[in-house]
Amino acid sequence: MMVRTYSIAGALVIAMTVGMAGTLSGCAEETTAAVDEQDVQTLRFSVKGMTCEGCSSSVHNAIARLDGVVSCDVSLAGETATVQVSDVDASQRIVDVIAGLNFTIEPVPEQTTE
Repeated sequence: MMVRTYSIAGALVIAMTVGMAGTLSGCAEETTAAVDEQDVQTLRFSVKGMTCEGCSSSVHNAIARLDGVVSCDVSLAGETATVQVSDVDASQRIVDVIAGLNFTIEPVPEQTTE
């Protein structure tokens, strides 16, 4: 496992982990404006068409740089993206940007327990 942390002018912190199971995760968050945990929601997507680590890295990077994204985890093996967002409108932006990379992406409905 490899962990990298970068800081740019003390305002932006980026952490990334590349795991053995083809999972790329990371986050970009401004340390000066903390996000309230109550405002963060988790979105899950099915992402088809990723064939290599480069594909999953492209998907991850495209999602991670979108406004409102708190963290992102892309699994090549699971063909999924799990994204924590602070903006309720981020879902459509995520779908649009990944579809623009020629991957098939669909939101995964939340499972409800009854």
